[in-house]
Amino acid sequence: MIEALNATKGTVYLAARWLGCDAETVQRYCKRFPTVMAAKKSHHAELVDTAYLKLWAAVERGDMWAVLFTLRTLGKNQGFSERYEVTGKDGGPIQHVSIHISFSAQLCAPDALGR
Repeated sequence: MIEALNATKGTVYLAARWLGCDAETVQRYCKRFPTVMAAKKSHHAELVDTAYLKLWAAVERGDMWAVLFTLRTLGKNQGFSERYEVTGKDGGPIQHVSIHISFSAQLCAPDALGR
């Protein structure tokens, strides 16, 4: 099971296919054996670390999307967050409008459709 998870980078469904079983079997092994769960989690942690390094590089290059993403997520505890307020016209309450459409039974009758 660990070999299958290592071969498929910790993906449950691909490991199940590799082993010729269903994904629930892989999940049960993960719950039952801590070493199997550790193999699965280590690949996910590696993926996150790799993505983090790519984000870091993008910030260092000055890619504005990366700078803004980093500030909105990692920097939110330092005051870099966004707040959206939704109001109606001139700051008033939002007006709710309900539209009800009903069709006449005659419009749906076979004679009305030429059938």
